[in-house]
Amino acid sequence: MKLAIVFFILLLAPVTRDSLESVMVLHMFVQLPLLILVGVLSHGNRNWHFLEKWNENGVAGMLLAVGVLFFWMLPRSLDDALTETGMEVWKFVSLPLLGFLWRNSWRKLGGIFKSFLHINFLSMFGLLAWLYLGTPVQICNNYLINEQQIVGAVYLSVVLVSLLYLVYIGFFRGLVEEAK
Repeated sequence: MKLAIVFFILLLAPVTRDSLESVMVLHMFVQLPLLILVGVLSHGNRNWHFLEKWNENGVAGMLLAVGVLFFWMLPRSLDDALTETGMEVWKFVSLPLLGFLWRNSWRKLGGIFKSFLHINFLSMFGLLAWLYLGTPVQICNNYLINEQQIVGAVYLSVVLVSLLYLVYIGFFRGLVEEAK
């Protein structure tokens, strides 16, 4: 919990915040995940009793977390966080909450729901890769077209690496374990 607080304060520091928000790929793939990590770390190993009835099977918390994540994947949300103070505050509140809910919910979910989430994220990241790579116009007002193409390439890389990992799990992991 203390580590999460220190980490959060570091991310709030103007020099850190300005540095990470000055480049689109750092904003999307460093700052946002680090804010989510703050929420994951703040969960600790405690049993949060007030969540037990509401998030008994993990679905309610995960749906809320996924909704927040999808909101921050929208180019408009990212843009508004740079120009509107309220959106910047919402980013620093909602993303740690997402991490907290994710950690609380993930262990409670069944395998089918986890598989659904994996497939959904792969398709969403693929769609965002196509959007950022294929759009010849500037989507985000605060970032240049070449920056959005770099973000598209990172999204595409994440999709390809994830697909390779799924192929490994599905076809080769058993063979590797048997060979040991």
